[in-house]
Amino acid sequence: MAKVSTNISLDPELKEKAIKLFSNFGLDLSTAITLFLSQSVREEKIPFEIIESNIGFESIIIPLFQ
Repeated sequence: MAKVSTNISLDPELKEKAIKLFSNFGLDLSTAITLFLSQSVREEKIPFEIIESNIGFESIIIPLFQ
């Protein structure tokens, strides 16, 4: 399967935390994102429940759509 390069904007702290987390599973960030997208397409939905937490859901989600 051919691959394309995609640029995304992330909070630097979130990116570093995600890299550390996924490395515990033997995944790099690109593979983890590919897994998320593949599962989303397969299920035709976001493959997990989205809940508000004390970190401020709006501070993460709203900038994504601006």
